[in-house]
Amino acid sequence: MDTTHYVEDLGASISFHILRAGRAQPREPGFDTGWRRLTAPLLETPLRGVWELGMEGQRAPVFVQPGEVAVVPAGVLHRLRVPGNDTVVTHFLLAQYLWVSGLDVLGLVHPPVVLRAPAGERLAPLLAELGGLHNPDHSRLTDIARLQELGFRVLQVVLDCLGVRDTALPTSALARLRPALDRMRASRGASPTCVDLAQAVQLSSSRFNTVFKQAVGVAPKVYMRTLQLRRGCELLIHQSDLPVYAVASECGFASAYYFCRQFHRYIGQTPTAFRASFVRARQA
Repeated sequence: MDTTHYVEDLGASISFHILRAGRAQPREPGFDTGWRRLTAPLLETPLRGVWELGMEGQRAPVFVQPGEVAVVPAGVLHRLRVPGNDTVVTHFLLAQYLWVSGLDVLGLVHPPVVLRAPAGERLAPLLAELGGLHNPDHSRLTDIARLQELGFRVLQVVLDCLGVRDTALPTSALARLRPALDRMRASRGASPTCVDLAQAVQLSSSRFNTVFKQAVGVAPKVYMRTLQLRRGCELLIHQSDLPVYAVASECGFASAYYFCRQFHRYIGQTPTAFRASFVRARQA
């Protein structure tokens, strides 16, 4: 087997896309995100105080102490709140590590909900610097390069804490799914149907759903929705004059109303509020 060709075919690269970052963010007593879903994984480590983290599928919330790191995968229903009377001070990173047609690396390695100490101690200075550098309107090449360097150092720390090896990634299944993944990634406007995607990889619809979920970690419909909302975030940030209804259409939503509902469900903000937050950041 031609190993070089195999590596190139799988796409031997990971891209880092930062959406938000914050350092030493104070969260007052009573702070509560409410139940929400995010389009990118969230890493958050408290410097002082304790987070209460609830996630779907858990019988009870977990508590995240200083020195530990909360890890919330993309698309997972969760809630963060300050449980007591003390202010929580936290560093956080909302970012995507994408591999093979936009697959989320952290989703593929299935991290635990909480990385125990000393993970937070290793990540805290990296997240602090990321929070200080991040600006949605990057213009300095040195800052962009430093952001990328820090982002991959964060990923390396997380993978080290998990003890991940190269064999942890389901490369053979992903290679088989590559035509479908490429088609989903390139989709603009109307989304490809599950039948179309299954035919692209010569599987029945039911078998395609099974193989896809085993390899990617989520159902094809959920993965497609994540891609659509990720595209929506990019358009809202970088094409500030594009009306929300046009963003919805470009992302494959039948109506602006449904797009806004799904956006708020996953992002926790309306598209208009999300765009406004980045406009304010540019003007600051």
